[in-house]
Amino acid sequence: MISSWLKNMFLGAISVQISGKLLSTLLNQLNRAGISLWNVTKTSEESITFTMSIKDFKEFTNLVKKTGCKFTIKRKYGLPFLNWRLQKRYMFLAGFLFFLLFIWTMSQFIWDIEITGHDGKYLAYEHERTIRSELQELGIKEGSWKRKMPEKDIIQNQLREQLQNDYIWIGMEIKGTQLLIIAVPLTKPKEDEEILIESDLVATKRAIIHRILAYDGIAYVKEGQRVEPGQILISGFFSKEKKIPAKGVVEGIVWYTVEVELPLERTVETYTGEAINKYNFVLRDWSLPLYLPNRLQELENHDKRTSIKKLSWRSLSFPVELHVDTYYETKTETIFLNEDAAKDQAVEMAFDKISKQVDFIEVVSQTIMHYNIDDGKIEVKLLAEVIEDITMRKLIDEKDYIDDEDNDE
Repeated sequence: MISSWLKNMFLGAISVQISGKLLSTLLNQLNRAGISLWNVTKTSEESITFTMSIKDFKEFTNLVKKTGCKFTIKRKYGLPFLNWRLQKRYMFLAGFLFFLLFIWTMSQFIWDIEITGHDGKYLAYEHERTIRSELQELGIKEGSWKRKMPEKDIIQNQLREQLQNDYIWIGMEIKGTQLLIIAVPLTKPKEDEEILIESDLVATKRAIIHRILAYDGIAYVKEGQRVEPGQILISGFFSKEKKIPAKGVVEGIVWYTVEVELPLERTVETYTGEAINKYNFVLRDWSLPLYLPNRLQELENHDKRTSIKKLSWRSLSFPVELHVDTYYETKTETIFLNEDAAKDQAVEMAFDKISKQVDFIEVVSQTIMHYNIDDGKIEVKLLAEVIEDITMRKLIDEKDYIDDEDNDE
């Protein structure tokens, strides 16, 4: 049974539907002619379907004509028909085979080297640069043929030996076309922080104390108290024999005033909605443009944005990229701000100006002290109250405390 099926698949077979009034006569003639039929099924009173070998097809057609029946080929089986289809689609087959060969060839190279720390954390740039340099010494870089690379154990041992003073452990793994290096840097003991000498914490600017916490030392001010620049906030002086570096947190409310000007009429660039795409097929340092060079002439002004799509398949990544440059057409428009919008933008500009100058903790309030619209522009004067750290360290000067004692007397 199986050998018969294989024979028919090798020689070719067809599924045929026959209709006519002399079906029984035709079947008898086919039987006498030695034509084998299988899968015979009666579909109606004057119609049957069956499968036959393609080698008997010519004699079959002659007998059908003699009986006046009609037939339709429903399906074709076997290698002869497959070969015929492939001959019609040889370009597709050649392209498919070339694609498979291309994928296989590209998969034999390393196209991406990723260096990470423990648990996938990124390494500092200097660590990554050091490891890449060592890999290049071993002849390993993007584009290296995997068959020419040293064994995994050799690479790991070489890296560990060369970098043993900087790393606790270095491992590697090859995933498709990616070489993954996992390195755990040696955590060196941090150098001692700045050695604090006997000192006070004093105010850097005029402020009202918002919060004070004295960790080491004596608090000389309290919340709500106004202080001047240089005034002692937390003292490290207990006596002539006992002096320590004062430690603590002192936050103060500080005032800043800033003035800004903003024109009511502004020129801005806006998008028209028109866009043109330029495609570039990039293979490492080689680029193939896939666009007409003169298309950009259709856009007078434009803004360019680029997206990159990499060719990858499962765990395989290849040095083939599609660069899509999108050019958005722009036009220049003049806009006019009304009073409320201009006022809001001016206040925002003023506060941004303060933010660039001061590293504050919290904003207490913003007050517009003055604003005026004149000669096509708005002028705003803003007062901002913010909370910030107002401390700085100052060496203990015993004279400060002698003067205080004299004043107390």
